[in-house]
Amino acid sequence: MSDHLSARLTTDTNGNVLGQQGHYPYGESWYAASAATKWQFTSYERDSESGNDYAMFRSYVNRLGRFSSPDPIAGSLSDPQSLNRFAYARSDAVRMVDPLGLAPRGAVCLLDDNGDCTGIWASAGGAGGGYLEQEEVAYFNFVSFEFLKKQLRNLFETNAECAHLFGEGDKALGILNKARFTDVSAPGWQPRTTGDRSPPAQAVIRRKDSQGHPVAAGVYFSTRSKDDKVWNGGPFTIYINIAFWALPQGDQLTLLVHEMLHVGLSGTEQGGTALDSPNSPYSYQNIARICGTSWQ
Repeated sequence: MSDHLSARLTTDTNGNVLGQQGHYPYGESWYAASAATKWQFTSYERDSESGNDYAMFRSYVNRLGRFSSPDPIAGSLSDPQSLNRFAYARSDAVRMVDPLGLAPRGAVCLLDDNGDCTGIWASAGGAGGGYLEQEEVAYFNFVSFEFLKKQLRNLFETNAECAHLFGEGDKALGILNKARFTDVSAPGWQPRTTGDRSPPAQAVIRRKDSQGHPVAAGVYFSTRSKDDKVWNGGPFTIYINIAFWALPQGDQLTLLVHEMLHVGLSGTEQGGTALDSPNSPYSYQNIARICGTSWQ
């Protein structure tokens, strides 16, 4: 169980507490009790030898509250804060997190009162700070999805019961590695053709679910043959809409696990439309309970 600062609580499959930890906004340890996870400050993996944090694109020195190397892209004179290329989260760690070490010209999540990432801030050359236009939306969607994939990977590695929803072994991680994401709410997105064999791409634009809510996500995968409904093991696409971004992060993770289960359980009695039944053992509510995420 985590918030934007720490993996606060680690449990086993029976719910027994294995460890607890907390961090101050810039990453220094606040408390730790039998902490049993390598994931320390925010979503970073802490190196046991140096004590620094692996921030994907750079290393973060938590005891100094700054990155160990500059951002590879310079900031903008119109945005003086971005000129400090070593700063973490624009020196505003209470309101922002930097999941991939890409600031100042990278992704910095804006947090709401619950600590959920509600949007991405970036500096855009001479345009100063703000939300970027169409030409860079795709890049920042990629950053957002990479952050979510990292959260899912952490979830499957630390919560065996959640990973076992997909079967034994590393099947959950194997499926995650094949996942691709497409944001159909991004400016300029169009299906490849009008006959695109990806009905979820259309569903997340036009349809509503049985409760009248906009469809937030759908998945499309290739099967072994026309008459065989089993996933062929290749890359697959999860389509998401603007309704997805409106969900808190815990709900987003629950939804992504559900869509991945459509792939992992394809061709079985539990898969297909049976997955969408509220009585399914793989319902959103059960996923949230088992994985320690959330559902609205």
